[in-house]
Amino acid sequence: MGFWGRHFGGHISIGPLVIYGFNAMHVAINLHSKRWGWICFHPTCRVFGKWWRWYFYISPDATPYETTFEIGPGLRQ
Repeated sequence: MGFWGRHFGGHISIGPLVIYGFNAMHVAINLHSKRWGWICFHPTCRVFGKWWRWYFYISPDATPYETTFEIGPGLRQ
């Protein structure tokens, strides 16, 4: 495991904002909204030896399977 995985592997919650580190979420920023549900963004980054491409979506349950809006080349890999 590299430096980022050792030191930034968990997540941080600040009210409705959750920032995931270098773990199974492969770096993500999720914001909960009463109006739209979860607003989720994953930047392009290298995690576990693989490049994960960016994507953005809005979902009622924070999963890409229930999206109401989505954009980005990495969502349906």
